[in-house]
Amino acid sequence: MDITAIKNRVQATRDVQEAIASEWLWEEKSVAQWDTDLAEFTQHEQAESATEQAEHDTRTQRNAAYNGLERRTMQSLALLKVALRGNAAHTEALAKLPGTPQGRPQVLARAQAVSDAWKQLAVSFNPTPELTQPKLAAAIESCRTLEAQTSAAKVAWRKAAENLADFAAECDADAKAWYALATRLFAAGSATGDLIRGRVPTDYRR
Repeated sequence: MDITAIKNRVQATRDVQEAIASEWLWEEKSVAQWDTDLAEFTQHEQAESATEQAEHDTRTQRNAAYNGLERRTMQSLALLKVALRGNAAHTEALAKLPGTPQGRPQVLARAQAVSDAWKQLAVSFNPTPELTQPKLAAAIESCRTLEAQTSAAKVAWRKAAENLADFAAECDADAKAWYALATRLFAAGSATGDLIRGRVPTDYRR
């Protein structure tokens, strides 16, 4: 569905209907009602655009958070292996942790496994103020929160897009009905008939 083309047709229909008002008034929809439709059309477009941008921004934040979590997890695991190298049981436990992740679920799962192991095996090990088990746990929760927010933003965008498409379809049907009647009332070759056919676009694809 070409939303822009439909809106252009609705606008043209409204303008031509106003131009030929002295010859014919369509009882189903007045010029004022077309104006109301066009205003609502713009509102739907703005809502769809805003929710799309919100989804994009949230997804960007989520992806950055996951990249940061993966780096933090790798650093944490490497430091834990060095710190616990003298304990065979601990070394074996760390070796069993998940390997290189492929995709967000695995990044999250590996980070959680490293965080759990850190909490169990090296509670007091805090190599830097930024590399601590609580901060790794906080980064994990941040990713989970952003994952949920991204899903919600995507649903909101999809709903706004559906609302826009549904409203555009309704306006398109009205514009086509008006054109079908108008071109039967005013023949090609007449001044009004040529005005209608020349100014109302009908060649877009749906």
